[in-house]
Amino acid sequence: MTIRMNEPSSWIKKIIYSIEPGGKLIDIACGQGRHSIEFANRYKVFAVDKNNKFLKKLENIKNVVTINEDLENSLKWSFSKSKFKIVLISNYLFRERIGDLFNLVDIGGYLIYETFVTKFTFGREIAYNEDIPEIGRQREAYISLEYKIGENLNIQPSINYAKLERLDKSNNFFSGYISRFAVRYQFNNDLSFRIISEYNDFNETFFIQPLLKWNPNPSTIFYIGSNQNSIHDFNVDPEDFDPMRVNQSQFFVKFQYLIGL
Repeated sequence: MTIRMNEPSSWIKKIIYSIEPGGKLIDIACGQGRHSIEFANRYKVFAVDKNNKFLKKLENIKNVVTINEDLENSLKWSFSKSKFKIVLISNYLFRERIGDLFNLVDIGGYLIYETFVTKFTFGREIAYNEDIPEIGRQREAYISLEYKIGENLNIQPSINYAKLERLDKSNNFFSGYISRFAVRYQFNNDLSFRIISEYNDFNETFFIQPLLKWNPNPSTIFYIGSNQNSIHDFNVDPEDFDPMRVNQSQFFVKFQYLIGL
């Protein structure tokens, strides 16, 4: 399935359509207004963005009020004293003003936040694995995205890159990345299936972990799954490369039942 960023998030739609219509909704960093347009028939929508070009396209839509505002550089938002039944943020993150977002939520209202995760680290760090620990120059970046497709399917890719370089830049203590791809499918309230695949560039290993979970009530949980690890050399000629070759396998079953006394 193709995920189109100009279409409303299915996860957000599921939540908002479960809330009684009526009242005010503010769409923070609304972009081209995919959510503002979607929910204008249920709420009075206030679409906020610093891009006036995007807002112009929303001006003639019934029940949509546009607000041209630089959310990160404004000392005080023009709407900061207002209260909204729903405060909606999608794919936008500015940690310094998160507290202000909570202040916009009316009593009994909702804050709905869907975003991506990024982390960047720069500075000096100790190389502890050396015979004599040394200080090096650290560079680390982590990016994670989460997609909700329909009501049952959740996809979450991520990558974590890290490098620790000697201060004289002669070589690296280490440099590499770990990429991860997780898929979860919820069949119903009780039964779900999850599979995780991960490639570790530091030690050139790959593993797959499928897991089936049955949780019919809070006191009963049943798991069945496995770990499939590939630890052979990935730096081989293309004709010799076989990503499905498994060097280590582990299977497990777990059943948990809580008995009250």
